[in-house]
Amino acid sequence: MNYITGGPGRWKFEPVAYTVSDEAMKSTFTVRYTNGQGVSETREVTLGRDCELIAGLDAGVDSLGTLNLIVGAGVSDAKAEGVWLTQYNIINLCMHLHEKGNQGFVDDRYGGSFFLPELYFYERDAFTYYGGGDVYKFFVVFDGRIVSDCEWFEDSKPGKEGKTDSFDPTMLTGPIEESRSLHDREMDQARYKYWYRKFYKSTFNGQLMVLRPDNPELYRYPEGRQPSTRELLNEVKSAKQVLVWIGIALTLLVLARFVHF
Repeated sequence: MNYITGGPGRWKFEPVAYTVSDEAMKSTFTVRYTNGQGVSETREVTLGRDCELIAGLDAGVDSLGTLNLIVGAGVSDAKAEGVWLTQYNIINLCMHLHEKGNQGFVDDRYGGSFFLPELYFYERDAFTYYGGGDVYKFFVVFDGRIVSDCEWFEDSKPGKEGKTDSFDPTMLTGPIEESRSLHDREMDQARYKYWYRKFYKSTFNGQLMVLRPDNPELYRYPEGRQPSTRELLNEVKSAKQVLVWIGIALTLLVLARFVHF
């Protein structure tokens, strides 16, 4: 099943667990690396290799400060040379996970780089800077807990000469169900529901989604938006009014029978 449908500016995500695809982790781009002496050189790296560095899998990295020079400055140059915006977003995601104290979120034990956290979509929004575009928001689950309640991927509008740093859906992948048993698929559905409910109940951005007056959709948690006290009182008042009219109607029927006899 294809869990990402639509097109630029109208991508649609399902309430399931996504992750960065293996193909995305193998994708390459060019960065400009500046060492401590100010000497610059151009390197071609894979997205997975950068994610490994940020995840703390390379003992040769001196410090996060060095990583900031490689990833921060490098990505800026690489993006100007036409790197997919989605790659840039994934690196930002890794930086945010690292800054929140997470390590080991890339598995490099089997001859590749595999992204371990799960991303759960919860809202599409828009931005107006740099020409505007769309933002797809996710919360992130890793190591048995929600490690971030707001990460996003940007999908910008076409710029000059029709070029665009647009979201590339092949960078993310949904669950592969074909090779899984019915029991495992049912357990997956329960797991998705568990994490969505935990997001809406116990995180800041999840609670904001529940409390917003425009009532955005709550995925896998329809009972999460309970009616307010005022709404309940209005419902009780409406029910009382209905009962009053029923009483009046019954009284009129009784009187009509007496008049008839």
